Amino acid sequence: KRDEQLAILRSQQAREDEAITQAQLAGCAYVFCDTSALLTALYSDFYFLDTSLLELAHALHTRYALTLLLAPDLPWVADGAQRDGIEVQGAIHTRLLHELQSQRFPCIEVSGQGAQRIQTAVEAVNTLTA
Repeated sequence: KRDEQLAILRSQQAREDEAITQAQLAGCAYVFCDTSALLTALYSDFYFLDTSLLELAHALHTRYALTLLLAPDLPWVADGAQRDGIEVQGAIHTRLLHELQSQRFPCIEVSGQGAQRIQTAVEAVNTLTA
């Protein structure tokens, strides 16, 4: 629902803050997030024509050292709760890529199957320490 989107975004932010705190306490160099406030903002715009979360999402995204943008090149599988199909997946991917590029957020697209996909992601993260 449209009125839930800000709470979803704030929940993501709180979980990231907690993960960062835990990582720092454990001496970990990285925190990996499976989603972001930016995705919540884009879905809010896509489904509800609500762009009100984009500014906050952009601000929150600046704390990411790198975004691994996973290419939609794997078979689409319904998760039972969201994402209406491969068409929505493609549309959101295109929009996310545009946002990442237009805001100049560091981003590397990860594609391929199995070990190749994992290796691409590992190499991308390794660029942070090079």
